[in-house]
Amino acid sequence: MGLIENILGLPSEINRPNKAGPAKKGGESKSTRKASPNKQSGVVKTNISDKAKELLALKNEAASMVDKVKQAETLSTEEIGEIKQRISSQYYFDSAVIDKIVDRLLRTVKVQQIK
Repeated sequence: MGLIENILGLPSEINRPNKAGPAKKGGESKSTRKASPNKQSGVVKTNISDKAKELLALKNEAASMVDKVKQAETLSTEEIGEIKQRISSQYYFDSAVIDKIVDRLLRTVKVQQIK
């Protein structure tokens, strides 16, 4: 013990820096920190519940549906008005028009089955 420690009555177990350098926080030296092989820097392991996985799948499905709706062909108000006018004038009851509509529907269904 040094003279100052004797005068102040400090215990001899005080954490003092060793002669190699200042004391490290947490009580470990550089060599101890580097030598720990179990630490993986930047890797975080988490457990995700089944409910969270299900919600993520639903979110992704909803996002794909929104994308499909955005890409879908939309009708203007004028086109809707024309269709209403044709319905009221019984344009769609003509056999030639019915045949055209059926052909287009069949082509659409076949295209969707191929995809």
